[in-house]
Amino acid sequence: NLTYAGNTTAFASKKDAIVVKGNVGRVVPLPEDKKSVVSVSLVQSANRSLLFITSVSTTVVWDTEKDASALTVPHVDLQVTSAGVVDVSGRGDRVFLAAGLQSGKVHFTSIDCTTMATTSIGMRDGHEGQGLVTCCKGSSHQGASPISVVSGSAKGELLFWDASSAVVSRIAASKDECVTGVAIDTTYIAAAFGAGTIKLFHAATGKLHMEILAHAKWINALAYDPTSRFLASCGDDGLVCVWGLPTEADPRAAKLVGYAQRQNSLWTGVAFTAPGVVAAVAYDSDKITTFNAL
Repeated sequence: NLTYAGNTTAFASKKDAIVVKGNVGRVVPLPEDKKSVVSVSLVQSANRSLLFITSVSTTVVWDTEKDASALTVPHVDLQVTSAGVVDVSGRGDRVFLAAGLQSGKVHFTSIDCTTMATTSIGMRDGHEGQGLVTCCKGSSHQGASPISVVSGSAKGELLFWDASSAVVSRIAASKDECVTGVAIDTTYIAAAFGAGTIKLFHAATGKLHMEILAHAKWINALAYDPTSRFLASCGDDGLVCVWGLPTEADPRAAKLVGYAQRQNSLWTGVAFTAPGVVAAVAYDSDKITTFNAL
């Protein structure tokens, strides 16, 4: 669970969120009743970075410049299992918070990042009957992609949501195989699964484009690099992989650009911090490891 924006990196352990600026790290002090972190997301505005830390019962918005809490959004009786943040304006001044729930539903909240006013957009049925929501990811390409949010369920269902919180595509991507991670590009939606596969879907149509046999075990995270259009993945097999996406010249090829392997490392989060440069975090570790895939 790793996120990067501007010059700030943040990642989550089970009970903490850690913010790193330069070589200096700080544990965000969360109230005791709000621990058990399920998601962290950074949003960069013109003058600050806001870190959205979602736990089972609450989302805390942390101002990384002031090093202080800016807002607390309670999720009363919702049992949040995952969350995604969408920069609606593209300037960091208004976001959607999509919270996936144990019930399979998805709850949407609009947040004004200038006034910190919140508006409940509403509860959507989402994945009801398909198990809990295992992952929920917001788009960083608002305006360039028709998809704002992608969510996945424990039984292999994917939902593509637009900016009005309506379902654009409903895909039974893998029968009874858990969706473990999603990433949104302007052209493709990538979804990872428990068996170690990655599937690429066309963002505009939801049609399956290809399947990559990426890892030997469970995949824990995916991340796109919008500059190079690489896709990074990490899994229980100790591998961090970087994939080159299909191009117009070679639409059927997804190439392994580079990889790194660490024995006895259970990678849980991955993000690009520069073109071709991947940061990864491991379970029960407070360190960020950086790899250059090029």
